[in-house]
Amino acid sequence: MKLIYNNFDGLDVSFQCALAPALLDKFRKAKEEAQKTKKEIFVTVGTEDKKIAVAEAGGKGGYTFRFDTGIDGEVWFVADSTNPERWNIRVSVKSLSLAFYGYSGVKKRILSFLCDTLQAHYAETLDKETGEILYQHPKARISRFDYCFDYHSEKFAPDPKSLITSSNRTKKAYHVDCSERGDCIESIRLGMMPNRQIAIYNKTKEISEKKKPYWWKIWGIDKDELTGKIWRVEVRAGKKELNKWNIRSFENFEEKAGDAIIGILEAIRYVKPKKSDRNRGRWPMMGFWAKAIKTAKNDLESSISGAIRKEII
Repeated sequence: MKLIYNNFDGLDVSFQCALAPALLDKFRKAKEEAQKTKKEIFVTVGTEDKKIAVAEAGGKGGYTFRFDTGIDGEVWFVADSTNPERWNIRVSVKSLSLAFYGYSGVKKRILSFLCDTLQAHYAETLDKETGEILYQHPKARISRFDYCFDYHSEKFAPDPKSLITSSNRTKKAYHVDCSERGDCIESIRLGMMPNRQIAIYNKTKEISEKKKPYWWKIWGIDKDELTGKIWRVEVRAGKKELNKWNIRSFENFEEKAGDAIIGILEAIRYVKPKKSDRNRGRWPMMGFWAKAIKTAKNDLESSISGAIRKEII
């Protein structure tokens, strides 16, 4: 198993702010047109006439509108409210955006789009002791992030029995799902969102089925010369898991995201079976899993603070 790529692969953030009535009205008209035509309607926003695609439906959680900023952008969800005290906006960043711009670039892009293009209005967040303004942007709440490790292998095939977690976890919270095609297991998943979860799946198959050819360029691999498969190990942290690390704001994320990723990789492990030992907890960790942990410690050093996962009361 050769590691060929690792990076953040998903990021969901909510914002406490609101948009102007005129912009909400533009979204409303575009949504009505989308419902009539059964397809997305393109409109422009901001002084630079940024083109976005407004969908015919909103999203769960009371979001009336949904729009897309492009293949290397984000999906935005907006509530039909002008009250800046509400969490009216949520953004789900696409994997290609994170691959192109990295976390820091993505953070800058979405805040610029929110504040400069959409011109969201919000209440200032002040430091309780000094009274100084804490952020030059709406208050943010991170609700999910994913981090991936892509491996090239000639022979690897995932084994559900090798993906384990500590015995004190209940089966309801941790179970293995398998997706099979013929005699070949294409993916396994352990854990449940919005808690913590590990997924291992055939990325070669996924990019073919979902028509994502740009991944070949990101990997630097010639599709026609590839032998074997690309397997993705994806670490997923949902809202409940992030609460246990006290990761809410961008600042929390930048301080402790590495701690959370390493913590999940150490709690849910891929091990080498030993027929002589029935206790799976004693089975040795596979080399590619140890490589993922080592890589996370090196590449995410700036977001590792030694934080401990615990219930926040």
